[in-house]
Amino acid sequence: MEKRKAFEISSFECKVLDIDYLIEHIEDFDISGIDFDLEMQVGSSIVAFADIEHPIVYTEGFFFNKTLVICKEYYYQNKDKCDRLIVEICKKTKNQSLYLRKREMVNDNALDAIVENQNITEINLGSVDDVFELDVATYKKLKGTHIETIDTKGVCPELKDNFDTIIGYNHTRNLIGYNTYDTLSKAGILYVTQEVSDEEIYNFKFLREGASVTIKFENCHRVVEILNRLKELGRTGKITIDIENKNVFNNYLFSHINEIPNMQNVMVDFLGNDHDLLSYLKYEKRLIDLVRPAMNLSPFERYLYAYNVTKQFKEYKESEENKQKARDLYQILDNEFMVCVGYSKLLGDLLDKLEIGNFEHGVSVEIGLDDIPIDATIIPDFIENKKTKKVHEVKIEDAGHSRRKVHLVDPKYGIDGYYIADPTWDNDLQNDAYNFALMTIDEYVGTDRYNYFNMGGHSELFFVHSIEEFYQKLNILLDKNSNRTVLNFIDSLYIEFCSLDKEFAVVLKDKYPLIGTYKNRDMSKEEIQNILLDIGEHIVERSNNIVTGRQFKEGIRVLYENCYGLEQQDIDSKLEETMEFNKKRNDKAFPRRYKIDKYGNEMVVMNAVNKFGLDNEMTLK
Repeated sequence: MEKRKAFEISSFECKVLDIDYLIEHIEDFDISGIDFDLEMQVGSSIVAFADIEHPIVYTEGFFFNKTLVICKEYYYQNKDKCDRLIVEICKKTKNQSLYLRKREMVNDNALDAIVENQNITEINLGSVDDVFELDVATYKKLKGTHIETIDTKGVCPELKDNFDTIIGYNHTRNLIGYNTYDTLSKAGILYVTQEVSDEEIYNFKFLREGASVTIKFENCHRVVEILNRLKELGRTGKITIDIENKNVFNNYLFSHINEIPNMQNVMVDFLGNDHDLLSYLKYEKRLIDLVRPAMNLSPFERYLYAYNVTKQFKEYKESEENKQKARDLYQILDNEFMVCVGYSKLLGDLLDKLEIGNFEHGVSVEIGLDDIPIDATIIPDFIENKKTKKVHEVKIEDAGHSRRKVHLVDPKYGIDGYYIADPTWDNDLQNDAYNFALMTIDEYVGTDRYNYFNMGGHSELFFVHSIEEFYQKLNILLDKNSNRTVLNFIDSLYIEFCSLDKEFAVVLKDKYPLIGTYKNRDMSKEEIQNILLDIGEHIVERSNNIVTGRQFKEGIRVLYENCYGLEQQDIDSKLEETMEFNKKRNDKAFPRRYKIDKYGNEMVVMNAVNKFGLDNEMTLK
């Protein structure tokens, strides 16, 4: 790389000076900074400001304005004279700020000269490349004088916690993340969004009294140490631990269970749901204990176990006094209430703990036709209520209902598909009901007498038999939702895959890095088309792979043998009883459905699927 001289480049406005002349005429030069062996890169050249032949250079140009550069070799050869020059500059400069960029320049004589010069209010000692740590002696010498700020790139240990306004370094250095003393001492809330060091944990002492703290656990895993530090400091502000994956957090938390401080002001926030830490620990332990017997089973067996726990947890019952009692995951553990949202949340949480992909699936369920007989082939105008025996007009009504979408992969049973689970509709405390345990898209459609095309979200894109149907439904959704774009649907599908099918979400992210980000609009049309094709083909391949009665029978046998304590001689009879119950129930649950297609035509469709009819298993597979 070419080396050039700054004083040979006119735009740098450099002057080569004689040291004796400079000492005698120091007041003719407006010097604000002194440096040694200054160099900079300009294009493909290295520009040097001084050398042994031109040891003293003064620059007034754009680069390093009002700076005196001394050749370091010359300085050591003429140290006494150079130190005298530096002292004279310190005495006579008219600038408010003075930079001494090398540690060798900072000595008692120079500091005494600075104290003598009433013009100087700010001094900068050392540089990034030559760090000067402010020591106690220098601090005391300058404290109480006209000097308002001492800027350095470090301080000695004795001054580390001294936030006197004169010590510039302490006010500009980052104490926790990017937070300085000034921001910490004034902050109402501190966000901890990256890993913290021992020093940063120590620095929590500078956080304003009463300030709240939010810790993003996925980015910072020293939560327990932070909690203990805050307790030690007596801080009472709200502390929130924000988590995205309860399994990872629980593994961390329970491995540090003996170190967790007893604090009433700590909350755990999981997907917007706040619970105090002690309650969180109590209920999470209970939920983990619920699925502990299934931890070593295969995925399908683990799923069946969790499904059984959920659907037989308690009878369906609403709380008119407080709706949350029947819906909140932790509240349902301690009371007699539970409705569809509660069943769905419990199943989802247990599946999460068993590492089975799932996603909440909200639907509208037709309730206006509940009293119509199973074998009806037309919709009557009037019908008798089964309970009250009163005759009423048949009206189309629907109500919100919560189910669970499940991604189940189990090579042992040859299962790989997306399914809909409805533990509410299998809620039976006396029998093992599995009719709504793993519904394919065809079975799912068969659960509703009226099956409306769902225009409100992207769920219809999972109910497809071919890539052509996937594109057709996407076009209908785009036509019916003028406020949504293709990218909106791609993002919502990707968000669902992040919970339902994490491996596929990773594949999508690796292949299309902009998916799920605010920069997705930068994707090309070709990328968008390829994403849709990848997603569509992936869904089609997994959306109608029926789990047969024989597979259920094999999985249930494992539960009877390993989890439920049945005697060997009782297992076969119990299995036959279970399968016969489900076969009869299946015949009633899926006989036929009424359907209105997208053109508004009404029709009756027979449902030929009977997965618990074990004699026709071969045709189903």
